[in-house]
Amino acid sequence: MNNVFSAKRFGKYFSYDLKHCIDTFGLSLLILGLMPMITFLFASIISFIVSGDWIPDNTVNRIVAAVIAVFIATIMFPVKAYGEITDKKAGSNFLMVPASTFEKWLSGSLMTLVIVPVALVLLLLGVDLLLGALLPSHYGEALLLQEWFRPIICIPASLTGLSMDVSINVGLIFWVSWATSVLCFLLGAVFFKKSKIAKTILALMIFSMLLSMLTAPFANLMPGLIESIQLGDAERVMRGFWTAVWVIDGAEIVAFLAIYYFRLRTIKH
Repeated sequence: MNNVFSAKRFGKYFSYDLKHCIDTFGLSLLILGLMPMITFLFASIISFIVSGDWIPDNTVNRIVAAVIAVFIATIMFPVKAYGEITDKKAGSNFLMVPASTFEKWLSGSLMTLVIVPVALVLLLLGVDLLLGALLPSHYGEALLLQEWFRPIICIPASLTGLSMDVSINVGLIFWVSWATSVLCFLLGAVFFKKSKIAKTILALMIFSMLLSMLTAPFANLMPGLIESIQLGDAERVMRGFWTAVWVIDGAEIVAFLAIYYFRLRTIKH
């Protein structure tokens, strides 16, 4: 039997892990997915009390609700789903599950980076689409049906002040932002034994301060970069800039996943 990876064994563990995540975070995920409806109801009640009519424009409320839902899921899911690994009893049960460290790591990574964000986005957009169909005159048109709501947004040169249009892949930016953020709290969940969220936030604050001190000397390069974009080959400079951003973010995600794997290997109770 392969001690590193077995498709059959991984399938059984993945099913077990999925059920565990549903048990620990399923209800929270459902509530977060209903945030557009919840905020719409509260905003409507307040609007009726103040003006006696429906809220005039609900678009901003829906976007804010979605952002809040994603933020809460980012900090809550890792602790609820995998935070118990540091507990002596629950951690011992985790070690006893018949699966290799790599399979446990792969399942946890897929849950954190794929299953949960996809489920949350589908819930948010599904609820928004349903309410838009049922209450079009009061709730407003669903975000999916609005012209500006696209996976890739193109900002014209007239708005950027550059000599070129700027295309932004919103879907990719969302996933990378989710991945880098949620993996931080996943590491906090499997490293800290108590006050996991608070200690993770504190660690991030300290790391950000240190990073700011280290990168401060490079701040003087920004005026030159902006001038190069405005006067030189803007497309080449912007392409190089975004390439550097994606490489740094990719390296960060790989590093976090590697630390997560080695943490799972060293857990002993």
